[in-house]
Amino acid sequence: MFCENCGKEATQNAKYCQYCGSELSNAGQSESNQIKASSIQSEKLEKDQLIETPKKDGSKSFLGGVHHPWRRFFARTVDLMSIGILIFLLFSFSIGYLFPQNIDGFVKFIENPIGAAIVLYVLWLPFEALFLFLVGTTPAKWVFGIRVTTPTGENLSYGQALQRVFLVFVQGEGFGIPLVTLVTRLFAYRRLTKTGTTLWDTSVGSVVTHKKWGVIRAIASVFVTLVVLVIMSILNQVGNSYG
Repeated sequence: MFCENCGKEATQNAKYCQYCGSELSNAGQSESNQIKASSIQSEKLEKDQLIETPKKDGSKSFLGGVHHPWRRFFARTVDLMSIGILIFLLFSFSIGYLFPQNIDGFVKFIENPIGAAIVLYVLWLPFEALFLFLVGTTPAKWVFGIRVTTPTGENLSYGQALQRVFLVFVQGEGFGIPLVTLVTRLFAYRRLTKTGTTLWDTSVGSVVTHKKWGVIRAIASVFVTLVVLVIMSILNQVGNSYG
């Protein structure tokens, strides 16, 4: 069975294309449709060979690209900078309450941006995996209209979800180390816009689907992003005043 959107061959019994996330026909494709899809695939291959710079992502339309790299990036950032920060603060207060003798060492560790980033990511990973396991999305991904499922449309197991978020941390975020993160993000962006998938989705066998980017969803996404940025700015000012 071939995807009518991107022309690539989909796995058997798949509900969504593992490359572009488009919904597949449950009844399967007729021979004519398969020939048509094969033709689409051949045409795309020829274009890729003639044009060095891939055009699949529709980068000129910003958040509306075919594979939605920016949409995915902002959703992940909002999750991390909202719920992730909340978990980070609760964890910090717990350390101070339960282990007051160790609070000075902990504060010294998180004063280093790399140390703070590692702690933040490590605390968020199991919660993100839990969201994906239970509902197939996270709060920010839900606002942005993004779901992560198996090719058949089912939620990932907790083990699959945990493996995926860990690989995102390593292969996409470079362990939260600033310069490394820049390199890994650029590599992930290039791979996504060129192949339609990421290393972590390929490794786990997950598919990322996107709902239609309408006016209401766009406004909600921008609003949530701005609110998170304002809160982060306030927290940063409070932190500096106590620093």
